[in-house]
Amino acid sequence: MKRTILAFLTVALMTIMAYIIFAQDVAPISDNPQPRFMGMGRMGRGGPGMGFGPFGLAPMDQMAGIKGFGILRPDLMEKIGITREQKDTIQKILSEHRKDMIKKDADRKLAEVDLQEMLAKEKPDMNLVKNQMQKIANLNADIQFAKIKMQMDLKNVLTDEQKAKLEKLIQDQRTEMKEKMKEKMKDTKGMGRQGPMGRQRNK
Repeated sequence: MKRTILAFLTVALMTIMAYIIFAQDVAPISDNPQPRFMGMGRMGRGGPGMGFGPFGLAPMDQMAGIKGFGILRPDLMEKIGITREQKDTIQKILSEHRKDMIKKDADRKLAEVDLQEMLAKEKPDMNLVKNQMQKIANLNADIQFAKIKMQMDLKNVLTDEQKAKLEKLIQDQRTEMKEKMKEKMKDTKGMGRQGPMGRQRNK
């Protein structure tokens, strides 16, 4: 039992380390300058929601099937003038991406199970372990690439005019959000000064 638990913890740690090392090799992806409207955000496994994400993507897992992705927000669609044909194209891209992600994620999980079984042996074959870790790293890279490709495909659906409108809308919303946060912080500080301790000091 202890050996199984140890093997599981070991494979988890080794998988994470392998992915980090591999991710460093492909780091230029995140350093590549992107138009501001893309807002790619984090794209880790089951990663955090993308905020506005590319083209104002709103987290709608029911539609995309992959956590952190979704369809264009309806309000932004209307404001930038998305056509019915464009909506259909976007939905098709997301549907194909969902199917692809289901298969890729299953392949990765199976590969991780195989690695766990290798490490659970009394004397694991380290060459096989290394090859399996590389396989998992490659599968992770394929998943990340598929997500980036989906974003590029979505980008190509929009016209230059729509991209410009969307960039402005997102920037305006971010500015508005920052202003609201500043106001909230001011109110919080004000309440602190007027709290029980503050009133006692005033007395």
